[in-house]
Amino acid sequence: GRHDALEQLLTESVALLPQVPDWHRLLADLHRLRSRPAEAAAELGKAYRLASGPETLFVYAAALLDAKDAATALAELDKQPQLAQKTPSFAALRARTLVGVGKGIEATREFTRAYEMAAGQPLQILDVTQQLRTVMPPADAMAFLEPRAAADATGATALALAEVHLTDNKLDRAVVQLEALRDKLPSDSPLTVSTLWLLATGYGQQRLFNKAEPVYRALLKVKPDHIPALNNLAYILAEELHRPEDALAVAEKVATAVQPSDMARANVLDTLGRVQFLAGKLPEAENTLMQSTKVRSMVVNEMHLAEVLLARLRLPEARERLNRARELARAQNDTEGLKQVATINAALLRAEASAAAGPRPGSLAPP
Repeated sequence: GRHDALEQLLTESVALLPQVPDWHRLLADLHRLRSRPAEAAAELGKAYRLASGPETLFVYAAALLDAKDAATALAELDKQPQLAQKTPSFAALRARTLVGVGKGIEATREFTRAYEMAAGQPLQILDVTQQLRTVMPPADAMAFLEPRAAADATGATALALAEVHLTDNKLDRAVVQLEALRDKLPSDSPLTVSTLWLLATGYGQQRLFNKAEPVYRALLKVKPDHIPALNNLAYILAEELHRPEDALAVAEKVATAVQPSDMARANVLDTLGRVQFLAGKLPEAENTLMQSTKVRSMVVNEMHLAEVLLARLRLPEARERLNRARELARAQNDTEGLKQVATINAALLRAEASAAAGPRPGSLAPP
């Protein structure tokens, strides 16, 4: 509802002041938030035609790529070739457009040139390698990064390579690389937060939650408002380390923060609701999870809400929510979600059978 109202306000503002580029940018941001890449690109195109600076061009071309219009993105970038000639991020963006129009060999050359321009600048290297990983399969990204990682004294290429290993499920290799990088980096390195985040993620994927917890806490000392780290810490404390009381304050802090998207908002509310459930706060958990599903209905929050309703013996409502979770999991081919739904369903079936049988002779019916 609040996004509908905001969209109406921004649309009216654009209609009243069509020559103000910031209104088009804000409306584009909202379209991106609501997963409308084509509409976002159209608004950014209007903003760029009104204020054609490099920053607006970069955002506009990236939006065109999101909208699967690589040809237009390449044409716009090539109107200002000096940007890709002199700036690593623009060269990498141009390489992405070349991939999009089917010029893979030329794209690899452009990525190589972008990487070489970024040499010695860790954040520039990260930007180039992150763009590279959006269009290259893991095997190709590894082939590009591995021979360069040892020679890069900044550690940025090793960090990018470790992230590729994580996404490719090479967990042991990624964790070893990230542990070495953590021990090597100076405390003020701009790569510290990303390194700790990926290391904690790797430990979590290995189910080494006792190792993940102190890494999340070390990250939060450097960046106390890192919402994904706070959210994950709350989850593992409650769900995996069985300390929901310790998790409550963390989850509550996350829930009060502004989130960048509906998905993020639904996720943090889901975590808080789950923590409240595990801490035995059933009314609070139900309220929080209801809020989460209203923001965005997902497999996980519908399942968690079904569990709360089951615990409160509201079986028809629990069945409705669990059926919704199953429908979403099937639509998304979420096999892990379907397994979790099956586990909850078994408990719900037992409760439904018990309720249908009624109280046993000599027992008191519940009030």
